[in-house]
Amino acid sequence: KLNIVKVKDDLFVIHNDFVPGNTTALVTNEGVVLVDDKFEQDAPNILSLLKTVTNQPVKYVVNTHHHGDHTGGNARMQMAGAQLIASEQARRYMVDGKQPGQPGVTFVDRALIHLGGKAVELYYFGRAHTGGDVFAYFPADRVLASGDAFTFGAATPQLVDYQNGGSAKDWTATLDRALQLDFDTVVPGHGDLTTKMELRNWVSFSRRW
Repeated sequence: KLNIVKVKDDLFVIHNDFVPGNTTALVTNEGVVLVDDKFEQDAPNILSLLKTVTNQPVKYVVNTHHHGDHTGGNARMQMAGAQLIASEQARRYMVDGKQPGQPGVTFVDRALIHLGGKAVELYYFGRAHTGGDVFAYFPADRVLASGDAFTFGAATPQLVDYQNGGSAKDWTATLDRALQLDFDTVVPGHGDLTTKMELRNWVSFSRRW
């Protein structure tokens, strides 16, 4: 069961408890930008919930990393006409894993999506949960979607996918770079909406280990 949470007038999170990961939706008058699309079976529910807030189609789907609870809806979104975007590293892991719905657009360090007079900034700051983690930044709304580089809540522990480039050693430095962006609200990879202060506190706590 999924629910849709309003973050700002044009920004929503499609959420459920624990797994799969959060989906963030930026609504514009020219289409929707999604960040992550959960498991394959969640795609119809995601599209149904979006129809409660907009009649616009999904134009872009950003994958924060390659794991199936964040990319499982890719193939269905592609069939519906969406362009998929990920870091170059994340796409490589998807190709190696023969995952369906591989992104047609990749970037190395930074990319921007411009749609309906709004912008989404995408960043690769280095290794963390995987070797291909992407942060999606919504500057007008001062919101950061962190993917699994940051999850929030006791039931959503931070995990390192060493096989696919994850690094416990680099993780806090990667988040330090994300913290340099100007935002108030964080959409974590899993868990409830939280704040920049909670992210900063987690980084400080992790650095002590």
